[in-house]
Amino acid sequence: MFLFFAFPKEASATNYYWVGGTTNSIISNPDNWDTAAGICADSGDAAVPGASDSAFWSSSCVKDATVDSNLSVNTFQLLPDYSGTVTVDGVAVNVLGANLLANGGNLNIANGGSVTVASGYQIMIGYLAGDNGTITVDGPGSQLINSNARIRVGNLGIGTLIIQNGGYASTAKVYAGYGVDSEGYITVDGTGSIWDANAGGSLGFIGRQGTASLTISNGAVVNSLATPWQIGGISTGIGTVTITGTGSELNMTSDISNLRVGYSGTGTLNVEDGGAVSSGDKVTVADQVGSTGTINIGAGYTMDQITAPGGVLTGSGTYSLPPDPPTSLSSTASLYSIDWDWEDVATATGYKVYNSSSDSLLTTISLTSKWTQNSLLPSTSYGIYVRSSNAQGVGYASLDITATTDEVQELDIISNPIIYISTDNSETETIEPEIVEEGYRLEVKVVDDENNPVEGAKVTLLSNGQEVITDENGIAVFEKVEKGEHTVSVAYESYEGEQKINLSGEVDEYYLTVHIKGTSPSLNNETESSPLNIKRLSLLVIGIIIIILIWIVYKRKKQQRQ
Repeated sequence: MFLFFAFPKEASATNYYWVGGTTNSIISNPDNWDTAAGICADSGDAAVPGASDSAFWSSSCVKDATVDSNLSVNTFQLLPDYSGTVTVDGVAVNVLGANLLANGGNLNIANGGSVTVASGYQIMIGYLAGDNGTITVDGPGSQLINSNARIRVGNLGIGTLIIQNGGYASTAKVYAGYGVDSEGYITVDGTGSIWDANAGGSLGFIGRQGTASLTISNGAVVNSLATPWQIGGISTGIGTVTITGTGSELNMTSDISNLRVGYSGTGTLNVEDGGAVSSGDKVTVADQVGSTGTINIGAGYTMDQITAPGGVLTGSGTYSLPPDPPTSLSSTASLYSIDWDWEDVATATGYKVYNSSSDSLLTTISLTSKWTQNSLLPSTSYGIYVRSSNAQGVGYASLDITATTDEVQELDIISNPIIYISTDNSETETIEPEIVEEGYRLEVKVVDDENNPVEGAKVTLLSNGQEVITDENGIAVFEKVEKGEHTVSVAYESYEGEQKINLSGEVDEYYLTVHIKGTSPSLNNETESSPLNIKRLSLLVIGIIIIILIWIVYKRKKQQRQ
């Protein structure tokens, strides 16, 4: 008995080179491919590359190509000398057995097209020195997928990755500017554009040993679980990350992820125009000795655009960033103002003071750590917080502080017109002087608890706005005051009060005594005796005594005659 076994014949791997066509540039046309390198015409052995085949684009036939039908190939490479554009137009390309190389020209994924690289294989853009390639993911539904291997943008050459207009990319480890003298440029732009640079986690570099930049703009989002991300990795690395525009975000989504701005190289983080950064743990600036780290916050925004539960820390290198928040805030309140004070921040060149209730900016101060808030209401609470600022931007906020202005104290006010008294032949009469045509004279005297004069009190006649400060005798004098009702205001330290008076009648002088009675004032209706009253009373007493003496003398003489 003979046994026969049939085995399927393995498909042979064939290299196919793009030669383009004279009538169209679609890859589904076999006439646009050839197995011979270095020519730009179909030699007659053409076919469309299959799953075990390799597809190459080179300088031998620099013609644009459109991938117009789904394509699965072992290898997909734009060679360094190719300068055209390969457009994946609304279809799917699967790279099954090798790295995806874009070392020249532009691979454009558009109109909902996708390129997926099999597990374990990398995406290389600008692989070798001298290479210069670009991959663009353009529009909603367009995708670049490499979920658990590296993407190198500028490995040893120059590489550019653009995700725009709602495009999407998912990659694992990120190396931009990987080798010395390499250059890597990544742009994620526009609302709906997303780069999930987190599949598989691990390390990420923007400027490992070369120069690289990542720009996230106009509402685009980059998510990463990488632990950590290094901007400016090794000593020669120069990395710049810029997040600009409202809704633009760099999210380090893991609670153990962190961001290093200048690890051993030079790193710069720019957060502008409403962009935001969220680190799962901390942000470290200038981590290692010899490194340089800089954080710049755009005008009109603050360090609040950077969220870092572990804090924004400085390392052993040279760093520049917005200053720390002020500490040790204190206040001294009076009736209508509050003096705010805080400790100087060494790296600050100015401060911004905010209303803690509304978060509105109250004032900007240069080169001083104190501010007086004026024109306040008595017995009212006010709250502020302060941010330091310098050339790199405005820092995080200080703790809030609240103070209450002093309470208005009432005044005990006594008012009476002067009574003029004179003597004539031991008789007493009241003099009624004529009204002075120019007006009345008003004398206000301010005294304390023990009736001592109060110097320096402000007395205001509200009817004409005239202000007089009491002299060493506690007296303020107003001349030529018009007839009628007036309101007199007296203010001294935390005390303030008003008294209405009516200037009328045949009296040309008025006295008003203001009695400050401490913190618990009460109204005292006693009338203060004037010097003229005392003088008249004295004269009256003397007159009575003289009359009595005359009567006694008269009685004695009469007795002697009898």
